[in-house]
Amino acid sequence: MNDLPQSDKRSSILSAARERFFHFGLSKVTMDEIAADPQRGIDATFQVAPDLAADPALQRQILDATIATWKNTRTGAPYGTIDTAGWQQSIDFMATLGLVPDPVTVAQLTDSSLLP
Repeated sequence: MNDLPQSDKRSSILSAARERFFHFGLSKVTMDEIAADPQRGIDATFQVAPDLAADPALQRQILDATIATWKNTRTGAPYGTIDTAGWQQSIDFMATLGLVPDPVTVAQLTDSSLLP
């Protein structure tokens, strides 16, 4: 891609980004379906990886913990949302530890331009 003209590089990057978001959209639908009916996710998992069915209670605990990570419990925002207040809190905390020697802003660290 290095030998492509700049406009072709940009087009190629945007095309790849659109494809990823298409797949993210499909994944998001699946995540929503599993969150609504976790047993459906467990059953599908056991079909693909039958050895995991040896301890279904453990697999359900793992799935429940995973589903919990799909939503920001502090803000209630859906998966994929950029929590700017959370980012700022992290920056501030790391600064108190001396881990941020040069001041940065949330805007410098995040990019919401590709979010749906």
